[in-house]
Amino acid sequence: MAATALAHRIIDLFVPATGAQGAENNPPPIAADGVDVAGLALNSKAGLYFSAVPSEPLRLVVDRGRLRVAGGPALVAQSKDVFRRWGAAVEFMSQDEFEVNFLSPDEFELKSMEGKPTRYRRAQPYAPTADDLKAFAGRYESTEIGTVFQIEPKGDGLQVRLEHTPSRSLELKPVARDTFQLSRMTVRFQRDKDGKVVALDYSNLLIRNIKFTRLSDPTSRR
Repeated sequence: MAATALAHRIIDLFVPATGAQGAENNPPPIAADGVDVAGLALNSKAGLYFSAVPSEPLRLVVDRGRLRVAGGPALVAQSKDVFRRWGAAVEFMSQDEFEVNFLSPDEFELKSMEGKPTRYRRAQPYAPTADDLKAFAGRYESTEIGTVFQIEPKGDGLQVRLEHTPSRSLELKPVARDTFQLSRMTVRFQRDKDGKVVALDYSNLLIRNIKFTRLSDPTSRR
């Protein structure tokens, strides 16, 4: 029953809601008192980043003039390069009052309230060729939840379907090597030692790192 429930949850959250960011009872300040708002250059800090170990995506956005974790809490500037969490959003690090310190335009350190640091680096642009996209095509199964993804190239990205509901499909765009996204849904492909695509990890706003193992190449579909 648990696996079935999780499979339905993936269907329901196949595309998490895109409109609402983390909500606060009162709008957070852009910056702490005394910080020069004009010098923050927030747009240069926005973008997709990945942690080193384990490799996890984190997207920063500018929302209503404020820096924010996409789908999560606002970040209030304490200085030009240091930001502190505002409010609570259980979808991201629960109640942890973390701090973000930009070390360069493409790198920052996230420090938890216990002082544990996690380094993030900006995702590098990725423009796969038609042959690159074909290498991802196939059927991928999660035995944990009893769900199969059908994946095939479409345009400059990939089209994903749930095998038992093929009428529902999504188009994912490349955001980093072997990584594709739509809104806050992320698919990251895994390769073996010879470079062949053998699995993928699926994550969205509420579900993280569900592993799907490749079943077949597109030429051998059932």
